[in-house]
Amino acid sequence: FASGAYTPGGGVAPPAPTKPRRGRGSMLSSGCAGLPASPAIPVLRGENFKRPAFMIDGKKCARPLAVVAFHDDLRIASAVEDLMDKRIAVIGGGFGRTSSLAPIDEVRSPGFTATLITPRLKVFPHTPYERGLSVIANLDAAIEAQKAGFDAIFINRMGDYGIDEMKSALTIPVVGACEATMTMAATVGRKFSVVKIWPPRMNFVTEERLRNTGAAARCVSVRNVLRDDEVVSTSGAIATMGTMQSGNEEIIERTLEQVALAVNEDGADTVVLGCTCMATIAPTIAAHTSVTVLEPMRTGYTVVEMLLRLGIKQSRVAYPQANPQQLGALEDMIANMAHPNLSADCDMCIVSEAAE
Repeated sequence: FASGAYTPGGGVAPPAPTKPRRGRGSMLSSGCAGLPASPAIPVLRGENFKRPAFMIDGKKCARPLAVVAFHDDLRIASAVEDLMDKRIAVIGGGFGRTSSLAPIDEVRSPGFTATLITPRLKVFPHTPYERGLSVIANLDAAIEAQKAGFDAIFINRMGDYGIDEMKSALTIPVVGACEATMTMAATVGRKFSVVKIWPPRMNFVTEERLRNTGAAARCVSVRNVLRDDEVVSTSGAIATMGTMQSGNEEIIERTLEQVALAVNEDGADTVVLGCTCMATIAPTIAAHTSVTVLEPMRTGYTVVEMLLRLGIKQSRVAYPQANPQQLGALEDMIANMAHPNLSADCDMCIVSEAAE
């Protein structure tokens, strides 16, 4: 637009036209290719676009939720804010914050709700074996979330534990924080580095994601803020951080050091923070570096909203539908476990704990 700006959450509307021009196909009716079926909706030329008041399913709508550009037309292609009521299940990432989903709330759009889901099977992926158990834990939680009526799943862990299994088992969209953020890195830059709080012995989590998302060719390095001898267990990591620093100044300084090395020595033009728990310090890191910094909790969540707006989900060619009759097997297995908490450590994040 020449003046003004339209955003789904509000903002300044473009100037109202004196008289709308009608061009070819001036009414967008239900059944148009690639667009959801709905009653007739006006198609307005770009310079004449304004926030319309129109009816969808008998409800008066103040403004469109999204528009799709087609040549010089702007077609109102989706439902509107006050018709959206989408529930997103967020699996993982409580991290002991007063408001567990505060970073998501910063970017969450009207008409969407995010709910933290805690898996019944509790395990921290210290090793590849425990990573496999995390897949089972997250898959069980996702199946239960779909049964509870959620519209999408967001895996709020940089390991994306269970993402492929969920895409096969579920009929709702599934997005992983890591997969979405690494894909975004290819959009905003050419070469990225992962800078993570966790030590090198846990890099197997990141390396698996780089291989399976196809992002390895663009990743120039994986850099670790903490050393192996600083993290023995999750509870030990919290104690180590409490001893090592007061507040979060030192962890921020050490993170910035690794970001600088990623840029100056490795040639990264984009930095992906390697844990959703780093959402707390992400704004500070971004403010003190010259390259784009992608924080996976906020980035991944916004991709979930985008899929729901567009009405698309995982491909059934890539992820064949699992036999629904077999989905209950996982529930029965976990329900019959005498001790579903397989980790002696609490599932918290040392960055958030230190920041508090």
